[in-house]
Amino acid sequence: TSRRRKQGGGLHGDPEYLRLHTKRAESKRHDALKEGDHMGLFEFVKNGVRQMMIARPENMHHLIVYKHPDRSVPMWTQLTVKSDEGAVFFRDGQLMGIVGPGRHTIDGQNIPFLKNWIDSATGGNVLLAEIFFVRSQPLNNSPVKFGAKLGGMIDPGTELSCSPRIFGEFVVQVTDPVKFILGLTGQSIQPHDNDEILEYASKLFRKGCRSVIPATISAKNESVLNISALHDDLEDAFKARVPDLEDVGLKVTKMLDFKVNLDPAEQKDLRDAWNMVGM
Repeated sequence: TSRRRKQGGGLHGDPEYLRLHTKRAESKRHDALKEGDHMGLFEFVKNGVRQMMIARPENMHHLIVYKHPDRSVPMWTQLTVKSDEGAVFFRDGQLMGIVGPGRHTIDGQNIPFLKNWIDSATGGNVLLAEIFFVRSQPLNNSPVKFGAKLGGMIDPGTELSCSPRIFGEFVVQVTDPVKFILGLTGQSIQPHDNDEILEYASKLFRKGCRSVIPATISAKNESVLNISALHDDLEDAFKARVPDLEDVGLKVTKMLDFKVNLDPAEQKDLRDAWNMVGM
């Protein structure tokens, strides 16, 4: 044996060693392939299960709107819509329909409006759609801050220009998810937080104040001088309708510690004007 090893150049030249080494290598390769097949099957099943279930992820629950990242939705997928949201379906810029809270199967029988949208090119196996999950409850944990000097407002009694100041916080609710998506967030936008949306809502509210405040004062036959006394009336008016927010599917549900007043110098000018007209 020692002579064979010496003549063959060590163990690697021994025929018996080579036979055993080759057999062992083949056995390891077979085991590796078997394990790889197993892992590949596991990944396939795992990914398949993920694809067959659509819902807003828990870490995205705080978002006012969440867009599902995949436009290709396999038929029979289970769609879960939480109790405080709705799922809005779009395709090619067109509204397909809205699905309310609950668990739904993606097919034309369970969701009738899908019948005309199932893609025939895939043999009816895939639905091409953009799905938006939009929260429908008042956003009590995300109040909108605002503050503005409303220059150029006309006092109904004296017809003098004045600039009431208003500031505070309010709570909004999405009442029309379609208007909200089209008018405020856009179909191509996936916001990662609510700040941009709430900031824009604050801007629209300030703009809406220019119509709501004069209308409320006129309806009460009052002067801007008494604007602080109209606090409750203004709150009711804001909750009833702020046109600029309504245009994007939003509604004020609550005013939080808001104040409205006049600059002292402007207040004096208005009072002098009212005294001159005998009011």
